[in-house]
Amino acid sequence: RGFTWETAELFEVRYDPVTKALVWPVRDRDFNTLGLVMRRLSGEPKYQYSHGFPRRAALFPLSHVRGSRLVVVEGVLDAVWLHQCGWSGGVATLGAGVTRAQARCLSELAVEVTLVMDADEAGRRGTAFLVRELGPLISVRVADLGKYNDPQEMPRETLEAVIKSARRVFSSHGLGG
Repeated sequence: RGFTWETAELFEVRYDPVTKALVWPVRDRDFNTLGLVMRRLSGEPKYQYSHGFPRRAALFPLSHVRGSRLVVVEGVLDAVWLHQCGWSGGVATLGAGVTRAQARCLSELAVEVTLVMDADEAGRRGTAFLVRELGPLISVRVADLGKYNDPQEMPRETLEAVIKSARRVFSSHGLGG
């Protein structure tokens, strides 16, 4: 999908030939391992998580996030793509079912978030939830993916344009700021 070996090494991506899946660790800001994510190259379920992994409270890749202006996506591959494209504030919610614990973590890390969630119904629900949860606390911008279904499908230049043109829906000064 266009990832470099350097990016794969940075995020410690490994290939498991038994399950035919990519596997990588999810770490907290102090590099403690919280669990593993497995992404099957074919078949279902597409994603699996190690037993006991607190997916509903985690964000990926907290151990690599820099800055206080975050770009929030759903999937791990979307976040890895953001980092490869130079967005060091890229972070994934590990699915569209975003939780209050994840929103709280985002509000503690960021002064602004740009939501670049998938262009499906689940992504729209995740976006609406985060706007409601984060809007009163920090600046929130929402990106329009146009003809793309998820950020990882976009060429670097398109992704950059989509993020830069995201519309502000909340600022620390209220609606539309």
